[in-house]
Amino acid sequence: MNKTTDIRTLENNMSKSDESLVVKLNSFLFALVLMIPYLNLVTANMFPVSSPGVIFGALVVMLYMATLLLYGKIQILQEVFALVVFILAAYMISYWGLDKNEIVTKTLKQYLYYGVVSIFVASKPISVRLILRYMLILSMVGMLNVRALLDSGTTQSGAIVMGLSYALLPSICAAVIHIIYYRKEKSIFIGAGYMFNIYLFLIVFTRGTRGAALAIMFLFFILLVNQYKRGEHKAYMWLAWVSMICIIYVITDFDNIVKFLYHFTNDNGISINLINKTYAKAMQESALNGRELLYPYAIEGIKQSFLFGNGIGSFEIAYGTYPHNIVLQLMYEGGIILTLPIVGTIIYGFVWLFDKKTNNLDLSMMFTLLSSVAIPRLTFSANLWYREAFWLLMGFILTHIAHDHHKLTCKGNYI
Repeated sequence: MNKTTDIRTLENNMSKSDESLVVKLNSFLFALVLMIPYLNLVTANMFPVSSPGVIFGALVVMLYMATLLLYGKIQILQEVFALVVFILAAYMISYWGLDKNEIVTKTLKQYLYYGVVSIFVASKPISVRLILRYMLILSMVGMLNVRALLDSGTTQSGAIVMGLSYALLPSICAAVIHIIYYRKEKSIFIGAGYMFNIYLFLIVFTRGTRGAALAIMFLFFILLVNQYKRGEHKAYMWLAWVSMICIIYVITDFDNIVKFLYHFTNDNGISINLINKTYAKAMQESALNGRELLYPYAIEGIKQSFLFGNGIGSFEIAYGTYPHNIVLQLMYEGGIILTLPIVGTIIYGFVWLFDKKTNNLDLSMMFTLLSSVAIPRLTFSANLWYREAFWLLMGFILTHIAHDHHKLTCKGNYI
């Protein structure tokens, strides 16, 4: 059996085969949830299915029930249960406080499906190696008609649209991590998964949205710091510092650097959508594509209700969209009361990751994968209530990482 990252001891009367099957099912379920946006697009382009998400949602529920039947009982960490109940309570207060607005109801349904289900899936015993392997295999479904998949999300200018860019991201990140740390696990499927995802990597990095390209750079930066932390080679230390200096330099002289990169790539016949779009938006004095116009409204609302917020869904009710930043959205909708436990959990995860005492490679790589897929996107774009990768990350931190950090036992930590 593969090395697992179980957060509990399975029942002593379970056979080894049953235990192995539970971990395999849990791991496949975890990979499936993370890959659903990709599989939705692939299925829609291959079969006459109007709502593939419903099919995959039903499959997730069925597999989750199967793992419960095999395990024989439901065990949920108290911290996980408390977070879910706390957020649901915030929804109920928002529902009544905002006069039962339909946007609150819609957002609640999204959270129940994308949030609660993902948290519970991430709270079960898993094998990180299996998850990465399953993600590579699931990504290969797109090989059956990759041209139709890419054409469905390509603009007239040749750029890949946001939905497809982010849908391709999880398997790309999984492939990068697997190639660096788990490449000794050789098989025809994994080799094919490598080749296909290297191709997707080049597509997303050159033609994908800026957010997806930034997420890939975020992934490589975390991997670089992780290599330095593990003492692999002194060169990683210098690379990490050089990367930090470059980031600071880009921030302080953003316009000039964007202009230089744009003219340099175009003069040499190189087209990178990240640079082209940033340059075009910068020339329009809106490098963030108009998102910066939403921030003052969010900040003003935060000032009006700093402690408790204005209610979940209230920003969309007022302005027809969301703030395009996770911290601003949490503060506006739930105030410091809702923001602290969620943002605090993410910060706790990063502190654990960069702690030199952390030596669990499997957990470190899964946290790196989930944070790379979720955090950059939520910083500039998505609505947090229906981002499955983010809620998988929350559940993963509260169970597997907290267990590894504090060496928790099973006794007294479950309901």
